[in-house]
Amino acid sequence: MKYYFLSTGRSGSTFIYKIFHDFYPIINLTHQGFGSRLINISSNIPLPNKISRFILKLLFQIFKKDSIPPSTVDPLQSYAISKIIDRNNLDNDQIKIVHLVRNPISFVTSFMNWKNSSFKRLFLHSFVPFWQLNPRNDDVNTQLKDNKKFKQFCKIWTHKNMLFYNKFNNHINYNILKIEDLTTSNNSSEIFNEIINFFKLSKIEFDYDQYSKTKINKSSGNKFPDYEFWTDDMKSYLNEVCGDLMKIFGYK
Repeated sequence: MKYYFLSTGRSGSTFIYKIFHDFYPIINLTHQGFGSRLINISSNIPLPNKISRFILKLLFQIFKKDSIPPSTVDPLQSYAISKIIDRNNLDNDQIKIVHLVRNPISFVTSFMNWKNSSFKRLFLHSFVPFWQLNPRNDDVNTQLKDNKKFKQFCKIWTHKNMLFYNKFNNHINYNILKIEDLTTSNNSSEIFNEIINFFKLSKIEFDYDQYSKTKINKSSGNKFPDYEFWTDDMKSYLNEVCGDLMKIFGYK
């Protein structure tokens, strides 16, 4: 059985990895392993689908020893996996996909702080070609022409989440999961158990509520303002780019 958590990054993948590593090591869930960075870059290069799939399968064979990726929560592999796996792969009940999402307001804020939290991250986001997907669509608000990274992260949230959702939605082996439901809702432990049932794993007793209170992989620096301090143009831009999908996911 293969288990995939697909996400945009900065959506709680480290929390997911830790909890499954500690309590469900049997599924051998990986997170940002060897070769993931090159797989990420290759998946973001705009190539014809057949060529892109061929290259990605080859890279998975080289780095992961399998053209079908191992079970993972690695966001650096998510876009690549979404290109390799299609709905037909889910029909044999040997693959389970959890689409992990985060409110775009906190996602963008987190990523803006994350990219500036170390020299390595700043270098990757600023100077490495195709480190991030750069969706090409018309600017919604020209007043934000000098805030390219903010706009890019808004577009990435919509583009990747829309792709995951449109490709796998309504399949019996696909499940969408808001990270906030696992970390801040009043019934977070019940929602976690729903994922365990979805994976057809045995329930393990532990203090989930206490476990979920621990902050993991938190963005440092916190120089980017919280939403209440965003300009009207920033709020309007995010709403225009992300608003329709936010409604689908229950964020509005």
